[in-house]
Amino acid sequence: MELREKVETINRQLVEEFGVDTVSGQPMWRLVFSDDVLEKRLMTHTDSGIELLFPEMREVKKYHDVRQRYVLERLIGLDPINANEHGGDPLYYNPIWVFKDLNGNYLPPFFEGCRFLAYGVYQKEGKVNIGKVYLDPELDPQTKADRINKIVEELFGEHPEYTEKMHNTVIGFHPKG
Repeated sequence: MELREKVETINRQLVEEFGVDTVSGQPMWRLVFSDDVLEKRLMTHTDSGIELLFPEMREVKKYHDVRQRYVLERLIGLDPINANEHGGDPLYYNPIWVFKDLNGNYLPPFFEGCRFLAYGVYQKEGKVNIGKVYLDPELDPQTKADRINKIVEELFGEHPEYTEKMHNTVIGFHPKG
């Protein structure tokens, strides 16, 4: 798979930009390859679909429906009910963005895109003024607009309806059992 930047470099930059959880030491944001991520899940059915008498904790592919794509994840705290469904861990990496185009084709991840998405999440939550990061006072207004438009183009392509459609889903995913 084609990469513009090494995943290790992107993850290091994400730690430098957004830090780590002060208790667990886990990065607040990370980039992962969908095929490599496993998670503990409280399962009520076998792999073949037979209902179990009692739910059991199993390690399963986290992204069983997303193949060979990079995923930007954010570390979040879970309420006790959801934590129990994930092996009791109070922290969970919530998927924020899958690097793919409108047709599901692979898009290579890049740090500026990850950074843009992360600050977009924070801005929507009212935690950060994205202008401080993306609107450098040293740049003229056109250069600023061009910089943001380039990132948006790389993430969303020439599909403004996709940008609008993804606006809610970028932040709207929550783990369910």
